[in-house]
Amino acid sequence: MAHPWEIKISLNFLLKCTSVYLQAMRRLGTIVCRFFFLDGRTKAIDVHPTDTAGDAVLKLAEKLNLFNTEGWAIFQSRPNGEEHIKSFDYLYDVIAAWELKQVKLHPTTTTHKRLTNGSSSGENRFVFKKRLFKSTRELSQDPVEVNLLYAQAVYSVVKNTMIQHYTVR
Repeated sequence: MAHPWEIKISLNFLLKCTSVYLQAMRRLGTIVCRFFFLDGRTKAIDVHPTDTAGDAVLKLAEKLNLFNTEGWAIFQSRPNGEEHIKSFDYLYDVIAAWELKQVKLHPTTTTHKRLTNGSSSGENRFVFKKRLFKSTRELSQDPVEVNLLYAQAVYSVVKNTMIQHYTVR
C-alpha cells in the first residue's frame, strides 16, 4: 500500500500534467519541438520528457555542427519578453507552464491553436542564442558560431537591445 505522501505527490503530478506531456507519455516517446534562431532559421529536434535545456543545446549543436557550446543557451520568447531557461530546467515543464497560462487566459476554449512546438502555448517560442560572452580577444574559428553571433548582433541592434556581457574568470 502506498504511503499518503506518495499518493499526494502522485495526485499533484497528475494535476499538473498537460496535454503535451500526456500525449508523449501515451506514445511513450518524444515530442518534436521547433527551435528558432535569430537569423530566421528553425530546427526541429525530438525532446524526451526527461530532456533539459542543456540537453537541447547539445542536440542543436550537433545538428548545426557547432563545435563549442560554451555560453550557448535556450531562451523562451514570450509576448512580454525573453527569459533564459536554466540548463537544468526540463523543457516539458516550460511547455506545461505555457499551456497552463494559455488555459487560464482562455478557459472556455476547448481547442487551442497548435504551434510548431507541439503545444497550445500561444506565441511562445524556444530561441537558441549566446548567453555568455567571455572577455577574450580570441575570435571563433567556427563558421557556424560566427554566423550565429553575427545574426545575434544584428538582431540586438535592430531590436535596440543590449547584448548582455558577463565576465568569466
